[in-house]
Amino acid sequence: DAVFLFRMTLWLSPNYPNARYNLGGCYVRMGKMAEGKAALMKALAQDPNNLDIRFMLASADPSALSASQRPTTMPMSIVTGFFTSSADGYDLAEAANKYQAGKVMHDLLKPHVKETAPVILDLGCGSGIAARPWRSTASSIHGVDVTPAMAALANEATHEQKKLFDVVTVADARTLPAEFAAGTADAVLVVNMAQFVGDLAPIMKTAHAALKAGGVVAITTEPMKLTAGFGLLQETSRFGHTAMYVKQTANEAGLTLVHESPLQLYSGIPVAAYVFSKGSK
Repeated sequence: DAVFLFRMTLWLSPNYPNARYNLGGCYVRMGKMAEGKAALMKALAQDPNNLDIRFMLASADPSALSASQRPTTMPMSIVTGFFTSSADGYDLAEAANKYQAGKVMHDLLKPHVKETAPVILDLGCGSGIAARPWRSTASSIHGVDVTPAMAALANEATHEQKKLFDVVTVADARTLPAEFAAGTADAVLVVNMAQFVGDLAPIMKTAHAALKAGGVVAITTEPMKLTAGFGLLQETSRFGHTAMYVKQTANEAGLTLVHESPLQLYSGIPVAAYVFSKGSK
């Protein structure tokens, strides 16, 4: 229905703002990449500096853009738009999808956390699913999310009749929030968000800045079939990361690999999970 309406709009007004971008986006979501690319190429010609159009075009066909033009991160408007639209009923939807990130990430990370009452920083916290198992032992949990609607869910979340987060900050998780003191975290969670970020260097630097000596960061990524680097996955329009890239980026930020394994955040859908440490006590 949307494709029909956008095509009708363009028939009536060929230069109608955003119509070609929206039409191309519809085609990409339908898996019609050739049609999507054609519409998005015309949209980009109309608006050459539009990052949303570039991102969607790269999703349809990465070779359509030069290497210097290809996106290295998902535009913030797409991230916030998606999660704003998903906020209503988010937890129920994730439960229906058998999202088990809280338990599996807690089981993975807990043996590497040295403090019995750790300070937790959850970057890209969403509604707080990954943080919940930590509430019974954590001395404090600080959540950061760029989407106000998701941060509101986190701020209202409870676990075992306790308020889940001590502090929730609406901010870009690639930068350490001013409300969080550097060098105080025992564990940093970066769970199910790398695919929305792309370039992991800022996240790794933020994790390193947040952690105390001996602290650890857990991160999950969607694998991709490349020998190095990261890039957009055509089938999902999200970023995939090679293991080599993740480990190299962490190392450059001053973090040391202590664990690597496949993991299932959703039943039957494997991701790569890593734990990195900031030196030792």
